[in-house]
Amino acid sequence: MGTNFYIKAIFDKPLKKPMSIDLEDPSIHIGKRSAAGPYCWDCGITLCKKGEDSIHYENSGLEDKWHEGCPICLKKHMEDAISSKGVRHCCSFTWAQEPEEFRRKMTQYLYSKKWIVIDENGVRYTFRQFLKELDFCPIQFINSVGTYFS
Repeated sequence: MGTNFYIKAIFDKPLKKPMSIDLEDPSIHIGKRSAAGPYCWDCGITLCKKGEDSIHYENSGLEDKWHEGCPICLKKHMEDAISSKGVRHCCSFTWAQEPEEFRRKMTQYLYSKKWIVIDENGVRYTFRQFLKELDFCPIQFINSVGTYFS
């Protein structure tokens, strides 16, 4: 389970027939944010024993999947508010578009108050707000760039 993000401009055009937009099309679909488990924000490392590439796959029992603390600084997981310090839960972001190309294309909207990104729940974001959402996604995957996925 996660949240898909789309370029909002596509929703501003009148549709010839309902649901004629392919939301998995990588020219519309920006990517998907997913829960990614505990992460040490100080050391920049997931607590998944098999590394970032395994955070979304259960290769073993859940009790054996995660380190109890950061394998580098040994800090333990903290359950309090979202922060970018210590060991806390994070999200990953799987890109459908090439990230640097997307940022370059959208730079013109950096200071705009226009809603240019919309998520699958209908929440709208300015480009700056969307970039802020990515701050909570220290793990980013580009292996799905250009592919259709949801």
